[in-house]
Amino acid sequence: CHPTSVQLAWPGVVGLLETHGQKWLEIVDVNDVFCQALEGKLEIWLGTDKAELEMAAFCSWDWHAKKSFYNINFICGKHIEKYMKLGLQKIEQYACFRGGTEVVLGGSRFGWVKKLESLGYAQRTVELRKNVKVCWSN
Repeated sequence: CHPTSVQLAWPGVVGLLETHGQKWLEIVDVNDVFCQALEGKLEIWLGTDKAELEMAAFCSWDWHAKKSFYNINFICGKHIEKYMKLGLQKIEQYACFRGGTEVVLGGSRFGWVKKLESLGYAQRTVELRKNVKVCWSN
């Protein structure tokens, strides 16, 4: 996204995050998201219908010597399913044209596994997490 585009769309994006992205806002700071988008570290994809902003996807790159991955970090909004097929096709084409190896969609919405299987997505990894906020206990 061009910085000017980010700035123009940002008020609507913040509105979507505040109404549909509360879980992500428990993790990220909205000002950091804005700065990362301006710097090109985070890319924002928008879904609109009749000039109304309905959804936003936040993506980033993991560049490596032999393979590169385009990560869909978070999606929020209303009527997300309406944008899934065409939106993912556009994201996949973009990632391919930029030299990406895979598009990676992670998160905690297990219902997406079933919805995205028909679009060629497969669950191939397991993510294990451990809370280390408390270093030790007696």
